[in-house]
Order: sequence, then C-alpha cells, then structure tokens
Amino acid sequence: MQKIAFTLASATAFMLGSTAVQADVIGIYASADYWNVSGTSEVAKTGTAQQAFDHQDKGLASFAVSVEHPAPLIPNARVRHVQLKRDDSAQSSGFDFANSRFFDSRLETDLASTDLLAYYEILDNIVSVDIGLGAKLLNGDLSVTSNSIAINSQTVKIKETLPVAYASIGGSLPFTGFSAKAEAIVGQNQDARTSDLQAEIKYNFVDNIAVDLGLKAGYRMLKIELDNVKNTDGTLDFKGPYLGLEIHF
Repeated sequence: MQKIAFTLASATAFMLGSTAVQADVIGIYASADYWNVSGTSEVAKTGTAQQAFDHQDKGLASFAVSVEHPAPLIPNARVRHVQLKRDDSAQSSGFDFANSRFFDSRLETDLASTDLLAYYEILDNIVSVDIGLGAKLLNGDLSVTSNSIAINSQTVKIKETLPVAYASIGGSLPFTGFSAKAEAIVGQNQDARTSDLQAEIKYNFVDNIAVDLGLKAGYRMLKIELDNVKNTDGTLDFKGPYLGLEIHF
C-alpha cells in the first residue's frame, strides 16, 4: 500500500512538474506598430499605360500575434494584419481605369493585408532563425474618382489569396535588453505577386520571468503587383519607418 501511494505521489508530482515546464516554454508574442507610410502606386486598365500616384506620408496601424510551443512536429503560428488606406491625387494626360478614362483624378486604396503563417524555429538561442509557409490575404477596393466638375468614379474589388514563404533571422545582445530582427514574406499566385520585408531593433525595458515588454523601431517595405485582376494592372508600393510595442508572456 505504501508503495502504491508513493508511486501515485511520484507520478502526480512528475505530471505537475511536466505541465509547469510545458507552460513555461509556451510563448505568446503580441505587437502593435505605428507605420509612417509613403511610396507610389501605379494602376490602369489591363494592357494600357499605368498612371502613377505618389503617396503622401500617412500613419497606419499594424498588428501581429505569434504563438510558439514545445511540440516538435507542430508548427508555430503567426498572424499579422494591416489596413492599407490611401487617398492620393494625380494629374495626367489621360489614362484608362475600369470602364472610364481619367485625367485629373484621385486614387483611393482600402485594402486589408492579412498574413497567416505556420513556421518552425530552426535556431533559438542568441541567434534565432524561423522558416515557414502560409498565405497573404488581400481584400478590399481600388477606386479612381475624377476631380473635375464632371464627377466620375470607378471601383475594382480585390480579393486574392497568395501562397507565401516566410523567413526570419534575429539576434540578441546578452545582458543589454537589445535585439535585432529581419523578416521576409514573398509569394505569388496567377494574378498577383507580393514582397513584404522589414527590419527592426528592439529594447526590452521590462524583462522578467512573467512578461517581457519591448519598444521597437524599424523599416517596412510592402509591394503588391496585380496582373489582370478584374481587368486591372497595378503596382502598390508602401514603405516607411515604424515604431511599436511588443509584449511576450
């Protein structure tokens, strides 16, 4: 009886200990960034000359959540989202968009970009390396509106799912709170191509066993190329510096 009690107590202690260890190595990373975007967009009806619209600086909010766990065969998960909203004007000698011809006009972009990624950590030390696959979801509108007295507006709906490859490399400077990271997402389908690149430096001003909280600064470049999407060609280019906060618990 004593042996059975001892065995049950040992097993219970082992299970509780294993659960605690497992909980310690499951990590959740959440971040929010303020992205100061500039760049150029070019659009037109497929097969015609594209019109360039220069972006004025505008702040956009970007959010990301990653979940990492100890299971060796199951990938980690990352979700990142930004709402690409622009409103830019251009004068031209004339260009075609959808079913109309425009001269003095305005391009309004309202496009959600959401990344759904599954990845593995192949290094996780002072230097970290992640690689994975996933999808970039693009969903929204491109609208061109005439600025002249004769009001005319045309809207093209964008809804694309692009298979993508993901890679990230980072490193930390021990005992300082400083770290750096660069990541890339690239992919395409038959109608569109994308590259989404960023690099950042982070300083953890809270770093303890319960939670890490860091301030980060970086630069992001997102390009989306459309090839005969709803009879529309275009290159949407968003780039600029960002500031953000990341919490890890």
